[in-house]
Amino acid sequence: FDPDAAVTGEEDGEVQDLLAEFGLPVIHAQTVEFMLVNLLTWSAVRDKRELGSGTVREMMDTRYSQTMGKLVRDALVGVDLAEQEQRLIRRALQARNWLAHNYFRTYGPAAFDAGMRREAIQVARRARELFETTQDTLHARLSIVLEGIGISQDEAEAGADEAIARAIEGKAAAPDWVNSE
Repeated sequence: FDPDAAVTGEEDGEVQDLLAEFGLPVIHAQTVEFMLVNLLTWSAVRDKRELGSGTVREMMDTRYSQTMGKLVRDALVGVDLAEQEQRLIRRALQARNWLAHNYFRTYGPAAFDAGMRREAIQVARRARELFETTQDTLHARLSIVLEGIGISQDEAEAGADEAIARAIEGKAAAPDWVNSE
């Protein structure tokens, strides 16, 4: 291993692939978190549970500040989930935590080794597949909850499209820490 050796174009492309493959499961893990927030919020609305001050937006904003572990724990006790669904979201939490805290500690040297890069990419792809399956499962459960409130799949999709359009129009603001010293 020569840390001063020049990186070839092919190696640079492979490292870029590694980083892209890592980014995809991270995005999908955040989508799982978003689905958990929705599922917890709408289940509480359906079940008419007390959740402090009142609007759906306020409930969701509170949930968005919680860790994925808290969201999973609350979903396991507050949402009617089949045992298989419970195992899946627990596994997704384990995978997300491992990616966030161990992926680069384990695979950082992959930038210098093609075999390790291939393994790191495979691990990231498996995580993405797990998160996609979890998203699909949570989406199906959320659809059942929404139907119980009287919100059809078409209405839910229209509401999501409207929220996306509002977010794009409003241009997301960078977090405070970006501009602070």
